Amino acid sequence: MDDYCLGAISEVNCLNVLKFLKFLKFLKGATLVQDLDYLLAKSDFVSLHPELTNETYEMFALEAFQKMKPTAFLINTSCGKIIRERDLVTAIREKLIVGAAIDVFEPEPSSIDNPLYGFDNVIFSPHLAGVTPEAGMAAAISAANQILQVLQGEKPPYIINPEVWNM
Repeated sequence: MDDYCLGAISEVNCLNVLKFLKFLKFLKGATLVQDLDYLLAKSDFVSLHPELTNETYEMFALEAFQKMKPTAFLINTSCGKIIRERDLVTAIREKLIVGAAIDVFEPEPSSIDNPLYGFDNVIFSPHLAGVTPEAGMAAAISAANQILQVLQGEKPPYIINPEVWNM
């Protein structure tokens, strides 16, 4: 199974919400959805969080938007290259989806004449949602704890290149 084909379903305020998650284990009460087409056809909100890989590059192109409900709302906070932006413009203009929330663009930063800016049903924000004093403090504490773990001969939990740990 491809990592990016994981999803979860839950009831939230009487809305049927399917999320496109890589790490399903962190969501309580979730159900695994292995079929992306099913997920797109049933979701009221599709929130994108995949890493950028060859498989996820422009995975949300016109074909994906055509599979979504016309009342669905797309949220992308992962990477601008996950969405083919010109197809998102088409999807919104032709009412294939009801709208979108975007905080990442391709290219980054977005040009001033980006056609997405002309829609009332598209929400924009800078890619700064995690940049808060609390997030900064948590990152600093996590880094300090991992340094202490290494100094004590323990393998840190978030090592980027684990293959070098036993060298």
